[in-house]
Amino acid sequence: MYQLMCGAPHKGFLIDGKKEIKRVAVLTFTIFPWNIPLFNRLNQHENVTFHFFFGSIRTKRRVWKINEKKLNFSYSLLRTTAINSKTEKFVSIDILRQLWRFDPDVIICYGFGLTNLQSLIYAILKNKKIVIWGEMPLQIEKERSLLLRFYRKLFARICTAGLASSSQTIDFFKSIKVRKVFRALLTVDKVNIEVVPKDKYIDGKKRFVLLYVGSIEYRKGVDLLLKTFEQVQPLVHKEITMRIVGNTNIDPNYINELGIYRNNPAIEFINFTDDVAKHYLEADLFLLFTRRDAHAMVVPEAMSYGLPIICSKYAGCVDDFVKENGYIVDPYNIKENATLIGQLIMNPSRLHYMANYSLRILRENSNKQSAEEILKMIYVI
Repeated sequence: MYQLMCGAPHKGFLIDGKKEIKRVAVLTFTIFPWNIPLFNRLNQHENVTFHFFFGSIRTKRRVWKINEKKLNFSYSLLRTTAINSKTEKFVSIDILRQLWRFDPDVIICYGFGLTNLQSLIYAILKNKKIVIWGEMPLQIEKERSLLLRFYRKLFARICTAGLASSSQTIDFFKSIKVRKVFRALLTVDKVNIEVVPKDKYIDGKKRFVLLYVGSIEYRKGVDLLLKTFEQVQPLVHKEITMRIVGNTNIDPNYINELGIYRNNPAIEFINFTDDVAKHYLEADLFLLFTRRDAHAMVVPEAMSYGLPIICSKYAGCVDDFVKENGYIVDPYNIKENATLIGQLIMNPSRLHYMANYSLRILRENSNKQSAEEILKMIYVI
C-alpha cells in the first residue's frame, strides 16, 4: 500500500535516556554541485552519522568544477570499472566491502545502477533498511523497455521506502506501489538575491535578455527555442537578445545544425564559464524548451536569481517550481509560445510579479526543508 509520509522531522528515538544514533550510507555515482549544500546540512545533525560513497568526483559530460574544500562531510570514492565508458556507466567493485566496514543502519541509493543493486543485496542479507532516491518522472519511466521497467519496479518495491525529488517522482512511486514515500525536493540551498528591484522591469523598458543555460543538445530542445525566438522578434518593438549559455562539446552534429542561427545578431552562443551567475543577473526571462528532462535543475537555479520562468512540460520539476512565477508550455507549439513570450515582454509589470514569485517559491522549498524530510525519514522507516 502506497503512503506519502509528510510532517515535521522526527527528533530521534530515546534509548536509556539518550537519542539513538543512526548510521546512514548515501550512494551516488558522482558529486552534483547542487547536492553539496544538502549533504553539508545533513552532516550537521548530531544524531545521524552520514557517510557518502561516490563513483567519481566529476564526469566528462559535466563541465562544472567541484571545490573539494567545500565538501564538509565524510565521503569515500569507490573503485569502479567501466561498463560503457562512452555513456559513463560504471559499476563499483568494492561497494560490498565498503558497506561491510561502515555497517550502516540505512542505505540511500541514488538510482537503479548495478552498484546500487549490490547494495540492495547487501541490505537484504544484513536486514538493513534501504531507500531508493532520485528523479524518476512517470512519463520517462514509461519510455523504458519492458525488461528495464520490470527491474526498476522490482527494485523499488523491495526497498523500505522511496525518496522522491519531485512530485512527478511521487507519481512514479505511487504507480509501482512503493510502500512509503518521502518528498525531499531537489532544489537550491538559498536565493541569491533578496528581492527583484522595481527598476529592472520598468514600463518603457527597451532591452530584454532571454536566457537558456544548459547543455546544447537535441534533447534540450535548443532548436525549438531558437525557432520560437525568431518568431518573437517581429512581434515586439524592443531590443531583445536570446542568450544560449551551455556546453557545446556533447553533440557536435547538433551544434552544426544550429549554425543557421549564428547569422542572427540577436542570438548569442556562450560556452560555459565560471561566471554563470553574471548571465542570470543580466537576464529578464529564463526559457527551457527541453524535449526530455528527469528534473532540470537549471529551473530552480534561475529562480534563485529572481527570474520568471517559461518551461517545457517535459521537464520533471515543473509541477513543483513553475506556478505563478511562470508558464508551462509544449515546446513544439512554436507560434503559441512566441505569442506568449511577446506578450510578456510587452508587460514588464507582469514579469516583475513573476520574478518575485520565483523567490517566494524557493524560500518555501529550499534544501533546509529537504534535509528535514530526509532526517525524519531515517527515523520513521
